[in-house]
This record gives sequence, structure tokens and C-alpha cells, in this order.
Amino acid sequence: MRHLTNCAVATATTLVLLSTGCGKGDGNASPRVSNVPLQLTAGGGDVFTLDLSSFVRDPEGGALSYAVVSGGGSFAGSVFSHQFESLGTYTVQFSVTDPAGGSSLGDFDVKVRTANLAVIPAGDDLSLLDTDTEQFIPVTVSAGFVDTFRATLSRGHVIYERTNGSQRLFVFDTNTRATSALGNSATEDTRYAAQTPDHRVIYTRAATATPTDTDLHIWDSRFGVSQEISAAVGVPDGNPMVTSGGLVYYESGAPANVYRFDPVLSASTAVTASATDNTLRAVLADDSVVYSRVGGGGELDLFHYTVAGGEVEIGLDLGATVLDQTRSYRASTSSNQVVFEVTGATDLDVYVFDPVSGVSTAVATTASADDVVVGVTALDEVVIETAVSPTNRDVYLFTDGASPLRAVAATADNEVFEASLSSGDLVVRVESAGGDTLSLYDTSGSAASALAPAGSSFDQVLENDNVVYTTAADVFVVTTAADVFVVNTTGAPAPIGVGGAGAVFAGEAGGGDFVVQTTAAAQLDLVLWDESAGAAVTVSSVVGDDAFGVALDDGDLLFLREDPVKATTDLFLWSSTTLAEKQLTDTTIDHAVSATFSATSI
Repeated sequence: MRHLTNCAVATATTLVLLSTGCGKGDGNASPRVSNVPLQLTAGGGDVFTLDLSSFVRDPEGGALSYAVVSGGGSFAGSVFSHQFESLGTYTVQFSVTDPAGGSSLGDFDVKVRTANLAVIPAGDDLSLLDTDTEQFIPVTVSAGFVDTFRATLSRGHVIYERTNGSQRLFVFDTNTRATSALGNSATEDTRYAAQTPDHRVIYTRAATATPTDTDLHIWDSRFGVSQEISAAVGVPDGNPMVTSGGLVYYESGAPANVYRFDPVLSASTAVTASATDNTLRAVLADDSVVYSRVGGGGELDLFHYTVAGGEVEIGLDLGATVLDQTRSYRASTSSNQVVFEVTGATDLDVYVFDPVSGVSTAVATTASADDVVVGVTALDEVVIETAVSPTNRDVYLFTDGASPLRAVAATADNEVFEASLSSGDLVVRVESAGGDTLSLYDTSGSAASALAPAGSSFDQVLENDNVVYTTAADVFVVTTAADVFVVNTTGAPAPIGVGGAGAVFAGEAGGGDFVVQTTAAAQLDLVLWDESAGAAVTVSSVVGDDAFGVALDDGDLLFLREDPVKATTDLFLWSSTTLAEKQLTDTTIDHAVSATFSATSI
């Protein structure tokens, strides 16, 4: 910190203020300003305040006046206040003056530690919008190059790729407003691959002359340094998968084998050493991994690996017939059981492998019909569709090895699984000559009930388990009379229409709210279904086509509007409190919303 008076002596080794005899030359001593420690504030749009009276002393004891010199903000007496732009550290310089005119300067730093941010593509460039302060932070100025958003880190970093002859990878740090290039040459392709829970970025590098010879690197955002994971000469290194504990599994070589990299130890360990290709398929909740390997007959064999237990072949207990067929990973449960399909000579069958017991259980093995995995519910029940014929698919549910396969929807019609609720109940679409209908299957009662009438199409299960669907016109009808409906699945289904004719579901807004895009006089407008109020609220109906962007945590909405005069798209913020919109951009380039995230610096 630097604290200067109007006659202060500053040297390289002292910050002592010499104020005696300063002022107007009448013996008045200027106020003395002591060091102000680093100030921390949570951000989030809050106004930071600091009373500086305890850091300032006037030898004559007169009333002091304070003023901001730089850094923004204002004073009310000795209390400074300001809403800072966003995440980062800011320096505020101030002056303090006594009644006799003697003055001194002081400064202090304020670190804003949290922010709610939205990534905004603007033409070929990227910006960040702090959704609490409504301030924009430029991320890139590409000068005609195309910058493409890839990911964010929870400390406030934005990862993007720039296409400029080659593909370059960059990281923007909101805390410092600084950009780091990952990779060191404009003659190589550098691409984002993954990230770890402790703020590291995994990326690939390849010389543009040899694009298939990719090397794998990892960059630590905390220290700004990169290290090599694998750089096998002449062969690809890639397809990294990261466990919740931060271990990095990847493929390297030709044939490809699987390796495990520990970022803490900066060391790799071989997981496989086979003469045929291995391909990573999934990382499970317990940090184990599943990968496939080309078998002796050309089939794909499936394996499960843990650091403690090593490699185990999945389905080894099923006999030679299954072992000669391709086994494909499809899903896993919260208890780390592996759901996989077996490709036979004439059909697909479904099995579940338990890594603890090493036992594989047959789930669906319908003769001469494909059984395929289409989902796993919140209750870890496996949803399966069986293709009885090209026009007749049935839906079944598998709970565990001790329970029989349950028929959810098995009629002569074509039935398709759409989604599951938090209760494990299923939404199923039934295709028939009279038009598609939707049914809700109660897994606890093993019974189905009608959810939507003929001519309906499924949209989404909301976080409160309400189901949104849209009614659609028959293909032979020239005009479309469609509406969007919401159904409360906890009681007797009673659909409520939202949006009217021509409405389409635009996206979820949280808490059971959702946004609908409506059509009025050939113009696209937005309507919000407010679940708590049980009513539809107009978001925008002014001139220009509107498109939903994203819902914010506080219930506000970011949306886009195409200006009919400029023919470009601007960004707007709609307040759920005031029900009013605010235009955030007004330029001749198109804007969009790529992502939102909450950032916390350390």
C-alpha cells in the first residue's frame, strides 16, 4: 500500500507519512493514514462498505472530509461504499482533508471473491456478464478470428479455442483479467479435453503437420503451469476421463492401451498392456473405470478396473458363447453396477455386472428380438426397450437380481420410454394410428395412467416432477393449433395450457417454472409459467422475435431479441421481481448465451 500526503517523503524502504508542517504552512499537520489491510467481500451484487475512520488520525482533531481519487465508489462521511464490477481485486485511492486544508492520500485493495457469471458470445468474440452487477467483462477481442467457448472452472476461468489457421487453446482468468495460452506454438493444434476437480485443465497438442500424433498435457490454474501427461512419439495420446478423486485415465499408443495419471504424484501407471486396442468407456462413482478391448475374434470385450482390485473382465461368468460376442457398456448405477449389452448373432441382450461379487445377471434376453438399455431411473432401476417387431417396441423395468422383469408398456402398439421422475415413475409415449399419447407408469403400484391425449409430444420432466408436453396437429391438417401443457403428476393429472396456439416449450426455469415461445401475428414472444403463482406471465411481447437464453438462480431470465431494423440479436434481462425487461446490449453483432456458472476465488 502507498499512503502519501501533500508533502510526504517516500523512499524505497519506508511508508512513514511526514505530515508535520504540511497544509498551508501555518504549522497544521495533515491527517495521518495508516495501512489498510486487504478487504474481502462476497460480491454477488452487494455494495461493499468500509469505515476508514479507524485508519486515519488528525493531530489537531478536526472534522475530516474524504473523497475518492480513483477506483470508483463514494463516501458518506468516513464510510466508503461501492458495488464492484465482478470477481477480482480492485485498488481504491482516496484523499482525506482536515479543516485547515491539510490533506493526505491513502489506498486499499478490495478482493471480490464470488460472482454469478454468464458466458456471452458476441459475434466471433466472447464476454462475461456478471448477472448480479449487470457488468460485462471482455474475454476475447479476436480481430476476425473465431473464438469458441469450451468450459469454465469454478475459480472463475473461461476456457476457449481460437480458430486461426490452427486451433489454439486459451484460458481467461476473471480474477486477474489475464489470458494464458496453453501450448506454445501457432503451428500446432491445441484442444480442450477435460478438467479435474482441483481446477486443472487437460488438453491435447498436435503439430499441424502430424495431426494424429496427439500429446496429452495438464495445466494447473492455481499456479499457471503445464506438465506433460503423455507424449508417445508418432501415436495418439488422448480420450482422458477424470475420476471424482482427480485421477486421469487416458489412452496412449498404437495399439491403444489405458494408463492412469496421478496429478499429485505427476506420474503415469499402465493399466493395460495388450496387443489390441483398448478404449475407455466410462468412469464410475467409486472412481473405477470401464473400458473395452478388441478380442481374439474381433469382438469387443468389456473390463472393469479399480486401483485396489485391478482388472476384471465383465461377463466372464456367462460362458464361452457370451464371451465370443461384443459386450458394450451402456450405463451404471449409483452402487457402481455396470449395465451392458451383448450383441449376439441375431439380437441384443441386456445384463448387469456387480463389481463386488463379480456376478453378471441376465436382465433381458428376448429370443430373436433386440433388448436395449434406454435409461436408469433415480431408484437405480434399468429401463429397457424390446423390439418385438419394427413397429412394436415394448418397455420393461428391471429392479434387481431377485425381481422379475416388469412390463411397463407391452401392447401391439409401439411404446417408447421418454423420461423418469425422481420417484422412479416413467413417462412413456404410445404411438398409435390415432396419434401419440403419453402415459405415466407408477413403479410403486405397477400401474399406468393416461397423461396426455392423442396428438401429444413430450417436452420435459421438470425438477419438481411436473411433466410438460405439447399438443401437435395431425400431419394432414394445414394449420397447426398447438398448445403447451403442464401436468402435476403428484395428484390427478389435470393439464394446464400455457401459451396458446403455436406455442412451443423453450426451456426450464427452475422450481417448476418454464418458458414457452409463443407466436402472435407472425412474431415470436416469450411467456413464463410461474409454478408458485399457478399462472402464466408475459416475459416479452414487443416488436422483434424473442428466444429464450437461460434462467438465473434468482428467477430472472436472460433472453435474446432480434432487432428487425439491425437484423442482429441483442441480449435482455427480465426481472422476476419487477416483471420488467432491461436491454443489456445494443450493437450490430449477434449475441447469445453459452453457459452460466458461479465462481469463487481462493
